[in-house]
Formats: sequence, structure tokens, C-alpha cells
Amino acid sequence: MRGRLYADIVRTFPNSQFVALDEVLGREAAELAADRALRGADAVYAVIARRYGCTLVSLDNEHHQRLHGIVPVMTPTAALAELIAAHPDQQ
Repeated sequence: MRGRLYADIVRTFPNSQFVALDEVLGREAAELAADRALRGADAVYAVIARRYGCTLVSLDNEHHQRLHGIVPVMTPTAALAELIAAHPDQQ
């Protein structure tokens, strides 16, 4: 029950976009998972970040190691510091 409530709340966040896992995205993720020894969901996160030109924000060391050169990966602390630096007037 809590999981569904949380999912409903997350859908209301501004600037959020939900991406359907279609056949093309699934195939890209499967290939990346095989090539980089990633778990399936981790590969999905990576191909979505790559497709949309985003940085993957993660505490998972495997993301930082195995996705080097595929998609930018930052820790939450580093990503937050970068956001603050980019918008010093909003502190």
C-alpha cells in the first residue's frame, strides 16, 4: 500500500517525466547489461539517461565503475553541489 502511495506522489513531482519501457529501450538495456555486467534495472536507468542526455545520480559504485564512458554518473552530493554552484542566487 505504501509503495503505491509513494508512486502516486512521485508522479506529481514537477519536472518529472515517466518513460515507457518499449522494445527498443529494452533491447538497448539488455545489450548494455550484457556488455557491462549490469543488473537489468541498472541498465534501464543508464539507457534512459543516455537517451535523454542526463546524468545518472547514484550511490551505487557499480554505476560509477561500469558506466564510465557510457553516461555521466555522479553521487547525490556531487550533483547537489553542482546544482548549488549553478544557481548561487537561489541559496
